[in-house]
Amino acid sequence: MADGADAVKETDVAQVQEDDDGVPSQVNDYKIGALLGEGAYSKVYLCQKTENMLVTKYALKILNKSFLKRKREIKMVNGRPVHSNAFNKVVKEIAIMKKLRHPNLTKLHEVIDDAEHDKMYLVLELVTGGQVMDWDADALLYNYLGEPNPAPTSVVQQCVLDTALALEYLHANQICHRDIKPENVLMTNEKTHYKLSDFGVAHMFNEEEDSSKQLKNTEGTYHYLAPESTVGQAYDPFKVDVWALGVTAYAMLFRRLPFAGLPEQISGGALSIMQCIRDDPLEFPSSDVDPECLNMLERLLDKNPDTRLTLKQLVEHPWLAAARTGVAEEAMRVSVVSVDEQDINLAFTPVNNLLLMVKIKMKFSQKLRGIRHAINERNEARNSLGDMPSPVRESTSPAASTVQLPMSDLTLDEPEGETHGDDDNQHGDVNQVPRSPPKRDRSIEDTSFQRQSSKTVDGKKKKDCCIM
Repeated sequence: MADGADAVKETDVAQVQEDDDGVPSQVNDYKIGALLGEGAYSKVYLCQKTENMLVTKYALKILNKSFLKRKREIKMVNGRPVHSNAFNKVVKEIAIMKKLRHPNLTKLHEVIDDAEHDKMYLVLELVTGGQVMDWDADALLYNYLGEPNPAPTSVVQQCVLDTALALEYLHANQICHRDIKPENVLMTNEKTHYKLSDFGVAHMFNEEEDSSKQLKNTEGTYHYLAPESTVGQAYDPFKVDVWALGVTAYAMLFRRLPFAGLPEQISGGALSIMQCIRDDPLEFPSSDVDPECLNMLERLLDKNPDTRLTLKQLVEHPWLAAARTGVAEEAMRVSVVSVDEQDINLAFTPVNNLLLMVKIKMKFSQKLRGIRHAINERNEARNSLGDMPSPVRESTSPAASTVQLPMSDLTLDEPEGETHGDDDNQHGDVNQVPRSPPKRDRSIEDTSFQRQSSKTVDGKKKKDCCIM
């Protein structure tokens, strides 16, 4: 976890300069350069900061807060609609990234959030190697470095090990990633090591949650869901992360998805994909597979979560022996940080007035629970005397329980009736045909400070290439 000099800087004043076209040229101490990419909700620019004659380059992600709040979604929870918006997920992602420090995880350096501005600025680690594999939506296959080839064996070994070490760190700190896939694994600038990114649907358990550490809702990408997470019952999300890493390794080695990769299976929608994951046997497109690699894949993609390979077993697996020799001691060491009351209070230090209101709402919810408890005790006392008024009870609906659950230092909750993919939500819109698997071009072609076109050779705009 981040502490001391590594702590994420929070800045509540944004001094922004723009050119004649309204494009930012300077944000506080950061000089803005080329547009690296853009997604549905953000734009990412190359930026640099000069301190003590030392120039450091970063990626600057710019988000429009009012636009994010307007992008609402509705999920059905126990037959009732539950509302959320894109901004809730961004706030949660930032809260998680503020705490993370590991060589195989992308870093958040600074959050610039001025209450007087509609823009939020995230200063992120610049990872220029790009995502480890690209999805070809026409061929329904993965490409390595833009070419229709599988990744080299040594690359897969190092990528699997680095991702496993990142997951060990996350899991030790009670965080499940929930969206492991090649698109979310980035190559370092030297293309020698790999960093796990994108914590948009990650979940952190707090000490007061069920010790079984189980979830009911399914988040992430359909093809990377484990069988046990597709049946609508509680499951262990940490074991689902391991399964998804197995799917990632399979995709890197063979370019294809192990389950539901055929056009007719994809066109059947989410239910068809989930059924294939549960029912279809694991098959390999080639018989020429290293026996140790075969053993690792079969154990990672074990449909029984109780006998599935653990992360500790994976890190020590013989097929990854060569990759282990090049791993730094810092990456191999799993650190767990105990969080005291002061840490919890500081974790909710607001970066704008909205977060301050969230903090106030949490305290109000705690007082409200206490009042309800007192009313229940009073009513029970009356019942024992023959007076039988209807007691005030805690709601048992998932949506209502959202505001009643104690909150961790890494999860910012929402008002009652809203959610952003936490424990009790059920998977929404399962009949929708997914864009399998979503492609996000995270490669950074040019790091010069000349304005670049944001379009690719096919004329389409680049998707968000960075870093979360």
